[in-house]
Amino acid sequence: FNFNILINSLMEVYMNLINQQKLIDLCNILKYLYVVVPIILGIDKFTNILVNWENYLNPYVTDILNISPRIFMNVVGVIEIIAGTIVFFNTRLGAYLVAAWLIFIVINLVSTGNYLDIAVRDFILSITALCLAKLTEIRESELIDTNIKAETYHSQKI
Repeated sequence: FNFNILINSLMEVYMNLINQQKLIDLCNILKYLYVVVPIILGIDKFTNILVNWENYLNPYVTDILNISPRIFMNVVGVIEIIAGTIVFFNTRLGAYLVAAWLIFIVINLVSTGNYLDIAVRDFILSITALCLAKLTEIRESELIDTNIKAETYHSQKI
């Protein structure tokens, strides 16, 4: 019986568990960020407590759609609440949706010629949402790999 192989195997398992826990922690931080923030901001589209959201809207958007800025922002609020909810239940899909939504916001802000600092911030947030989607894919593949290894180990033991 080779104790070195056993110790090395145990150390490898331990390091994999530590790395998986770090990945899980990072995913959870980003997940709840992209759950809570869109829902809060979506709700605020109805109340304008944080800011008057219509100020950020390019007037051409409402002219083309032939709706009032207030109604448009209410629709935006519903979309953001739904996006945050999707992140909670299907993190990978929700993160891709939030990233795309943020890019639309960036395009709107840049098209106004104003609030370019906010456009840059939202662009960075969209990249972070993409990172969440990719980290979730890695996490899911790691869990699958771990389950396959465990099943293989158990089938060899039997």
